[in-house]
Amino acid sequence: MNPLLTQLRESREFQVVMVEMVKSRPLVPRYTPQLTRDATENLIEQVKHQSSMQQGFDLLYQLLTGNKL
Repeated sequence: MNPLLTQLRESREFQVVMVEMVKSRPLVPRYTPQLTRDATENLIEQVKHQSSMQQGFDLLYQLLTGNKL
């Protein structure tokens, strides 16, 4: 492992930042059929977008901390 990453993970300040960062984790909206087809398609696009955002966030968090969410 990279010694700089090890040093960063041991830093108290970094640990506090990571705890606070998790509070900003993107949430994927719950899928529920909508009243119109357009609204349902819009929701599906939102779910796909937020899912990608969440996956990217989770990957970065895991790389930085060594922990999975």
